[in-house]
Amino acid sequence: GSCWSLFLEPLGLAGASGNLASVQGTPLADGILHMLEQPALIALSALAGISSLIAVFLFKNRKVQIRVTQLAVVLAFALLVAVLAFFYVDFKKITGASYVVQPGLLLPVASIITGVLAIFNIRKDDKIVRSMDRLR
Repeated sequence: GSCWSLFLEPLGLAGASGNLASVQGTPLADGILHMLEQPALIALSALAGISSLIAVFLFKNRKVQIRVTQLAVVLAFALLVAVLAFFYVDFKKITGASYVVQPGLLLPVASIITGVLAIFNIRKDDKIVRSMDRLR
């Protein structure tokens, strides 16, 4: 889902009032946490996006589609936790800084919500198909 757009959006921004000298040499050195600065975030985002894309084409096998969508939700949640962990580790080194949430940080949340809604509706479709099979 929306994990693909994380490559374009910054995830977080440390305020300019903070002393960024303490994080020189880290991905947060410029005050902005980008996806492309952390290989682990790139991998999690790519895996979540690929599994979401694969789930779209598994419509003929709803059980596998649900499993792959659940995997995508778990990966998106892991991505969100990893982003927060990476930012927290570097952010706590900055003294007197403020933090501004960028739209990129909300995209894993959107991916989790859409994944959960997809699972709910896939199960609903499965019930409808099973009830129609009983009527034949």
